[in-house]
Amino acid sequence: MFVWLFFVGACSETEAPTNPPKQNETIEIGDYDAGAAEASYQASCIRCHGDQLEGGSGPSLVAKGLAPEEIEEILENGRGAMPPQSLTDDERENLANWLADQ
Repeated sequence: MFVWLFFVGACSETEAPTNPPKQNETIEIGDYDAGAAEASYQASCIRCHGDQLEGGSGPSLVAKGLAPEEIEEILENGRGAMPPQSLTDDERENLANWLADQ
């Protein structure tokens, strides 16, 4: 199940994941509150990444091969044209775990 996030290159689909998982490698995903994560996604991500993570002005967030920790770093610091997101530490961790599990 390698459906992942995400903001790799944010509004530029040309950047590839820095550390894609090796074949048959498992990435550990923490627990998350799906309702809260979906609310964070709606508030922070949907405009650029679409209502189904399919992309729009930003890249698709499907099958990026990023671990939750990598997603958190992108959310916190931004990447490419994507600015840092205004989320609490708990919101960022929850959203990253949810996105990594999609």
